[in-house]
Amino acid sequence: MDRFEPITLGWGDHTWEVPPDRVLRLVARVEDALVEDSDQSALALLTRPQGPGLARLARAYGVALRYAAAQAGAKRGDVPTDDEIYLSIEGKMGQGRGVEAMSAIQNHVLALFAIIAPQTYQTATGKAEAAGKKTKPSD
Repeated sequence: MDRFEPITLGWGDHTWEVPPDRVLRLVARVEDALVEDSDQSALALLTRPQGPGLARLARAYGVALRYAAAQAGAKRGDVPTDDEIYLSIEGKMGQGRGVEAMSAIQNHVLALFAIIAPQTYQTATGKAEAAGKKTKPSD
């Protein structure tokens, strides 16, 4: 891989594409949202056994969605807030749908992992296709 691939992010019925020349800016925003006041790198937070906290994860995915949607000129109401992302996942746990909630969390972690470290993601998952090309966790 010698250049970024476009990344498609989505939520609900909406998807937005980040063109290759904007992907590095997306990576920086996602890393900033994940790391915030932590002393660990974004990749370390995503790959540690307990993963990132749910609020941090929701915020980072929200940052990614807003950036992608802004690149596509989307309406603000089409993009979920960080609260909506958090409550979507947490609500599944509260409804006794723990397996579905854990799956959603894992999908969000993998989507962010594919954004910030596409080559490492490819190696770790054995995926031959362009990492991060389609990242739309179930909401």
